Amino acid sequence: MKNPRAGILFIDNDTSILTTLEHLLKHEDWCCYFVNTGSQALDILQTQSIDLVVSEVELSDYDGIQYTERSARNTQRSSDYF
Repeated sequence: MKNPRAGILFIDNDTSILTTLEHLLKHEDWCCYFVNTGSQALDILQTQSIDLVVSEVELSDYDGIQYTERSARNTQRSSDYF
């Protein structure tokens, strides 16, 4: 049985960073999501299985701490956040 692909969410205001990450990771066997805002990230967390979040600290709509607190409250996997 094949293991499910890991879900990784990248959040950054700088689209060039996201584009570079997407280019570097496109051949990996991961399911990657690339978004620019904390709000977009929260939407992804509600609909997709995410195993790892890599976030810039200063987002346009949240800072990294606010985003982490809000995502922990809004997902069933809140114990996975630190």
